[in-house]
Amino acid sequence: MKLSNFRRLDPEYLKDGRTGLAKGNKDEQLVWQEFSGDQSKLDAIAAAIRNAIESPSAEMQELVGQDEQGIEEAEEGKVLTRLHRYRERSRALVEAKKKEALKALDCLQCEACGFDFAKEYGPAGNGIIDIHHTKPLHTLKPGETTKLSELALLCANCHRVIHSKRDWLSVEQVRALRRQPWTDPM
Repeated sequence: MKLSNFRRLDPEYLKDGRTGLAKGNKDEQLVWQEFSGDQSKLDAIAAAIRNAIESPSAEMQELVGQDEQGIEEAEEGKVLTRLHRYRERSRALVEAKKKEALKALDCLQCEACGFDFAKEYGPAGNGIIDIHHTKPLHTLKPGETTKLSELALLCANCHRVIHSKRDWLSVEQVRALRRQPWTDPM
């Protein structure tokens, strides 16, 4: 079924009037764009996935079939190795955003709730703030740049709320959520 989702994106498959499955998600299109023109890259990733499945780590083998209902304690802290891709970020851009905020406000405060780590925790909180990309990195084309205006300073809680939904909330939406009255359900 998943392969039929990709067929709807394949010009070779579509040229004879055939169609793939009409519905899919935007991530399929991103995967297609990244790998359809680079067979060697696709082969390398597929081989790495097959290898991870065929030779799972001891930790993964221990988890297979384990019943976690009623769990009250667990061993943690093992060092694990994962196959994972991530998007590059510019440390210099992050520091420039912090410098810009310090120059304008003399503090690093969350743009959604106003929390200031240094004000709350003293010297231990100096320089602590998350940087959120308001333009998602996965939407950038190769060579496209990120501007300071596309970055927002957020506390960890507000940053987590923004990323809690599949379609991210905006800084403004989180700010508005905080203004809504909350009642204790207890």
